[in-house]
Amino acid sequence: MSGQMQDERAEDIMEVIDELRELGNRETIVVEGSRDRDALRILGITGSITVLNDGHSIVETCEMMSREFEKVYIMMDWDRKGGELSRVLTEQLTALGTHWSMEERRKIASLCKKDIKDVESIPILLERLHENYKC
Repeated sequence: MSGQMQDERAEDIMEVIDELRELGNRETIVVEGSRDRDALRILGITGSITVLNDGHSIVETCEMMSREFEKVYIMMDWDRKGGELSRVLTEQLTALGTHWSMEERRKIASLCKKDIKDVESIPILLERLHENYKC
């Protein structure tokens, strides 16, 4: 892949990250684990991030999110487990009447899936794309 194409892909990834940076107080991003949350923080996302694997059941986490937030952005990894968790989350949130979006996950996965399979690796991929462009 040429340097210019890599730089454009990095810019496309950052456009999605920028969308997530602008979420309001009544919105949250739900991720699988604390390393995913930490990666989003490294990328400058300062808003609410809910960690799914925090000792509560998926049902309890969905109930909490439906009470506290108007919209949930699902950012599970794009591996088999992440796909299954996304399906369960959408079913639970829909049953609770909570608005949700997986569009950002779909965009990021499309841009990253040939190189990485998880949210926690996004900062590393972006760094690698920028380094390769400088060469």
